[in-house]
Amino acid sequence: MSSSCPSDPVVTPGMQVPPIVEQPYELEGEGTMDWMMAIKHAMVAEMSEAEGLEPCSLAEVKCGLDWLFWEKAILEELKMLEEAGTWKLVPT
Repeated sequence: MSSSCPSDPVVTPGMQVPPIVEQPYELEGEGTMDWMMAIKHAMVAEMSEAEGLEPCSLAEVKCGLDWLFWEKAILEELKMLEEAGTWKLVPT
């Protein structure tokens, strides 16, 4: 099998060229949930650095609209650490 197109590869006689299999047409985003989730995570990571979605200090958290959620999470974490015996308070 030979071609008149100069960009086509030269195939040694006796060698078989693999067939070209066309991929089925897929709409953008169709069947790509993992890909879409990866893009979403990348965008959130980039935005959190650019826009400062995570507060840098307790004072900054207290100024936010979601302070009550933060406070609840902080208290739950401290309670869990205390129950686990992570530290022991000693008189000073």
